[in-house]
Amino acid sequence: MKCPRCAAWSRVLATRTADDGYTTHRRHECANGHRFTSVQVLQPVYCSAKQRNAAFIATAKRRASIEARNRAIRRDLAAGRPGKDIAHDHKVSPSLVSLVARGKA
Repeated sequence: MKCPRCAAWSRVLATRTADDGYTTHRRHECANGHRFTSVQVLQPVYCSAKQRNAAFIATAKRRASIEARNRAIRRDLAAGRPGKDIAHDHKVSPSLVSLVARGKA
């Protein structure tokens, strides 16, 4: 996010979620040392229960497949395989294999 005072890029210092779960407050600091807070508010999407259920199932399946892929990558790393070979086998980038190895993905 860009700083509202000087338009320099900023980094996130802290993130808090409000009690309602629909609001996220983030504290930022830009490259010039200015600090500011941003607020993200989720807006409700009106759809039928059937559409909501289908979206929930699709998201759950996608998350499960990503977690299964990450488990397989960790298993291959523990076996001592090179990261480039693992990336090629799982059709992902070597940087993603590195992230999984460090526990960031």
